[in-house]
Amino acid sequence: MKKILFILAAALMILTSCTEAEKTKETPKQDTPTEEGVTSPMEYVVKAHTFDEMYALTHEERAKDFLSAICLDDREMLDYYIQGESVDTLLQCDLDAAITDTVDVQFGYCATVQLDVKKGVDGIIPAGKYDYTLLINEASPMVVGYFGPSDRFDAFNNPKIPDMSIDYSAYCSYKFVEEFFRNAMETSMAALDTDKYFDSIYHLAVHSLMSIGEDFTFTTTADGFKMYLTERFGYTDEALLERFVAKLDEDGSAVKDEYGVYTVSCAHGYGSLVYDLTDVSSKDGRTKLSYVIYSDSARTVQCAKAEFVFEENENSNIMKLVDIKYEKICNLTPSVFTV
Repeated sequence: MKKILFILAAALMILTSCTEAEKTKETPKQDTPTEEGVTSPMEYVVKAHTFDEMYALTHEERAKDFLSAICLDDREMLDYYIQGESVDTLLQCDLDAAITDTVDVQFGYCATVQLDVKKGVDGIIPAGKYDYTLLINEASPMVVGYFGPSDRFDAFNNPKIPDMSIDYSAYCSYKFVEEFFRNAMETSMAALDTDKYFDSIYHLAVHSLMSIGEDFTFTTTADGFKMYLTERFGYTDEALLERFVAKLDEDGSAVKDEYGVYTVSCAHGYGSLVYDLTDVSSKDGRTKLSYVIYSDSARTVQCAKAEFVFEENENSNIMKLVDIKYEKICNLTPSVFTV
């Protein structure tokens, strides 16, 4: 009798074990934010304590070092990996992290990270469980190229840039916004106030023309430069336009030949907002480009949204900037990346 009971108990244990195995096998991967916690947090060890030590690590080791710096509140090393106000926010959080998978990228090292934020910062990094993507750059002043929710990674990795061969006007507008983020004083139509920002607007005009020129060089005449300022910015006052031409004459980056043709190439470092292009749409002669702006170099925290609206000019592939909308998402300051 005891033998029969033993056999029955053993069979029941085997059956229960198989059932649990089937449940584990069939459980689908959770979308972000996840319901499951971090099942096996990595061992947090910060190996590097200087830039030289950091660059001596492999890309995977840097990824683990970066996550360890966050989880161990190592401010000094965290500043080596990313810059911006998001660093302070990350250090206010109590979280666990674990690398769960790798992601194929052309350069560098990319991984999926399970993030369990036990104590967060409301409105910025809330408490919860998330799937994040971490990209370690191959060669860049910014070691961490991306560290944020995985569902936002595609906007960074595969931005919806207008196709120059299909819609040249939209492409030129996109290049203009890139230079706007590098040269403008503020993200609003107030940035086009020539009384306040004349020099910045001049620089923006030059660099936006360079961005669509060959090898970042463009040629123009005085009349051609004035036409661009009218078509792109809507400036029509002749005295103002002549003032811009006078500025071009004074610019050491512009060389004028005997025929009055300027060749312009202005090469130098710059500071740019950290942003992603999220959408491009065109309707009824207008093109709208939508962006998110970040408070750190790794695109961890979105702090604002921006929208640029351009309107067609007759017989021209240059569209007029007619509106800039800016909306704060949180109280952090946009990060400026310098090159």
